[in-house]
Amino acid sequence: MQRISAYLKLRKNVFEGLRRQTKVKFGSCEELCEHIGDGLCDMIDNGTVTLQQAIEDSIQFSIVNAKDSESRYFSWLTLHMTLGLCFKYRVDDKGLVRDILVTLLPFSHGVDYGIYLRDLLEGFRQPSVSSVINLSQTSTSLSMDKSMYFLKYSAGMSINLRDEQIRKSLFDGTGRAVWAELLDREKCQFLDLPIAHAHLQPMMIHQPLTASLQVSSLLLAIMNIKPEVVLMLLRHGASAEGPPLRYLLRTLGTINIFPGGATKYSAPIVMLADCLNYCLRTLCYVHFKTEMETIGNKAAHAYYVKSDVCNFVPKWTMGGVAPLKHMARCWIRLRLIENDQLQDGIENLEIPSTLQKYLDLQC
Repeated sequence: MQRISAYLKLRKNVFEGLRRQTKVKFGSCEELCEHIGDGLCDMIDNGTVTLQQAIEDSIQFSIVNAKDSESRYFSWLTLHMTLGLCFKYRVDDKGLVRDILVTLLPFSHGVDYGIYLRDLLEGFRQPSVSSVINLSQTSTSLSMDKSMYFLKYSAGMSINLRDEQIRKSLFDGTGRAVWAELLDREKCQFLDLPIAHAHLQPMMIHQPLTASLQVSSLLLAIMNIKPEVVLMLLRHGASAEGPPLRYLLRTLGTINIFPGGATKYSAPIVMLADCLNYCLRTLCYVHFKTEMETIGNKAAHAYYVKSDVCNFVPKWTMGGVAPLKHMARCWIRLRLIENDQLQDGIENLEIPSTLQKYLDLQC
């Protein structure tokens, strides 16, 4: 990893030193890693080591230590502990936090479910008809704050899929099955990578890759009917094109066969319709065609839908032209994402606050 300085090889690794000094035998890798993390915090607080040194040494240890399945698991825990240090001390170095997120990808074979998505989904347990919300007011809980911290640094984060190290660690062997749709792409957004280990239980040492859901964060939020989380992810640059949009259209097109006679006014259907509405705020060109129509020359942005879906979409999506204001929003957001300026860029634009909220998908 480029940001890990060469001088690390010339001095003692602090994390490794604490691990070797630990005389007490712990019942699990989790307990040992937590003990070492507490030791690092004590050393940082009393000035024995700097926060930068503790983070860099932990990253370096995780890379060097990963030799077999059990040591890889401990390295995976170490990287999560390192992210915990970043959050605890509110590290504002975007490059450093992103380096850890990228280093974690080969260990979890995708975006680790526990980084932010688990707590976001759990934070909205009770289904309710959604409304536009302010991210800073969603929850004051520590877990939600931590999720939002990492989501902020994920916004606009582009992953170079042609990078030799990334391709070797993610695309080789059985990893090709998980990443099949990305093999021919040069790059993609971090939030659009497949979710890995999509279970509340800790990652198991011998867990097969097929245990991963192989879906994006946005699609998993849609499948869990969490419109608030869908809006958060979209605001941070997640793409609604492809599987997320197809899943919504397919589900909303089957309301007549839902158990219990669900209608478009049923709470789950209303929430799915909210998810669709939020997704459409990010799409500049999209054309919905009923099964009786032909797609013609608009196949790139066209989707076949059941006739019931027409009740949930604006008229311009059924073969018309999107409003100019909407198209401007989509193009501005695209340029902000390409230049890694999605969050700060909107705030820095010298435009009325109402337009800033519009660009931020809040209306």
